[in-house]
Parts: sequence; C-alpha cells; structure tokens
Amino acid sequence: MSGLNRARYAQADTYQIGNLFAALNLPIQQHLAAGHGYPFALGWTVGPALLAVIIATSLGTEAKGAIFGAAPAPAPAPAGAPGSPDRLGRP
Repeated sequence: MSGLNRARYAQADTYQIGNLFAALNLPIQQHLAAGHGYPFALGWTVGPALLAVIIATSLGTEAKGAIFGAAPAPAPAPAGAPGSPDRLGRP
C-alpha cells in the first residue's frame, strides 16, 4: 500500500475512533449529571480528554518547514566523514 493510501486509511480510522469516543461520552455525562450535577459531569468527561490531548501533543515532534508529499531530506554526513564540511563549512 502506498504512503498516500496508508495516510487516507489512518485519517479515516482516526475519524471513526473520534466518533466512537463521542458516542460513548454522552451516556457517561448523563450518568454523572444525574448523580452529581452537570458541571461535575462536564469536568470529569472533558478533563481526561484535555489531558490526553496535552500528552499526545507534547510527545510529538514539530515538523517545521515540512513540505507535505515530498520525500524526507537525507540525514547529514557525520563530522569527519569524506565529503562532510568541517567546522567552517568547507568541504
């Protein structure tokens, strides 16, 4: 499977998992609100989701200057390897 097709399936799977969480969220909120009130229910359902988003974004890396659809740039040669620049940038 090509990278583009794999990305489309991943996007669709992520969308459907989000729908599943949203569908399960309402019964949980209703149950909590019946016993403790709406603010309590909202806090205990939104809070963990917010925490999960914070953790997920902190674990990822930022791809500054990424050009989507382009092949990744090759890694630079290690210092001292033939053809690698010295400290002053000379080959």
